Amino acid sequence: MWLEEKRVLRFRRGPLSALLQLPRLLAHWRDKEWWYSGLYHPPSGVYLSWYCVRVNIADSFTITLFDPALPRPLQWTRILYTEPKIPPEQLSLHYQSRGAQFSYEGSLERGWRLRFRSGEWQADLEIAPGTSPFTKFDNEIIERYALLHLFQNTARGELCIGDRRYIFDGALGYYDHCFGRVPAQTGWHWLAVQNKDAALASLVNYGPYAQRYTEAYLQPAIPAPRNAQWVRLEQSVSFERERPADWRQPWRVSSSDMKLDLEVLQYRTNVQHIPPLTRFIVDLKHTEAYVRATGRLRIDGRWVDPGPMYGVLEEHYGRW
Repeated sequence: MWLEEKRVLRFRRGPLSALLQLPRLLAHWRDKEWWYSGLYHPPSGVYLSWYCVRVNIADSFTITLFDPALPRPLQWTRILYTEPKIPPEQLSLHYQSRGAQFSYEGSLERGWRLRFRSGEWQADLEIAPGTSPFTKFDNEIIERYALLHLFQNTARGELCIGDRRYIFDGALGYYDHCFGRVPAQTGWHWLAVQNKDAALASLVNYGPYAQRYTEAYLQPAIPAPRNAQWVRLEQSVSFERERPADWRQPWRVSSSDMKLDLEVLQYRTNVQHIPPLTRFIVDLKHTEAYVRATGRLRIDGRWVDPGPMYGVLEEHYGRW
């Protein structure tokens, strides 16, 4: 599956190499790429996410534990440079230093495995593919964007943070890979939620040449006109909450094909400024929330209730 391998910034080997290839770097300045994975563990009510982002001259890796039993999410994040090897048609992300090591590799055929160690953090997690993949290609003349994502995967493994130990067995897993030319000034809302019988992904990217999609997947256990396949829903979706500055408030996500209420179980906001004082290159605010979604979807003109779904809501805006 060619959509899994690294697609952009292939020439980069670190900051010195990037400076030596400055014309090429500037030509690819808006090329961006990221992998996002998450798992929801129903017995514990825990949601765990990890993602690697490749932009311009640097990569970053972030892993976040959302555990409602804790007062706030726990997170490890760092700017780094993944090794440049690019095996064909598979995921291959590797990094090693004296303070941290991680590898995330695999493919659509055999699944994916994350191994990570840094300080009190240790993780060894596997995701076995579940549903058929959903792909989308936006070619907006100037900006080009592609994605691959899979829901209802089976996830298992172990996470340790100090004296806290989490065992995941039969968790619901999510995996995606996105890449393309993305405007420097951008903003989006993104929702990806699921349960054992249904999955939903919805993106609204704001600004010129913006990408949008909303797709649902229903297993035969949910009576609907079409089962066990991806169904495209109305892509003009509204993400609303009454007090925009208060993430403790519920959200309403709606379109002519969707009426959902989101309960925010936990959230984490990251602010990134590069350089730290001038914010000349990067000025970003990114919030990732663990949510519970309830409501209805309209499939071929008939409203169905998929049941409570769990997953992630993102709000992202700024310059990068």
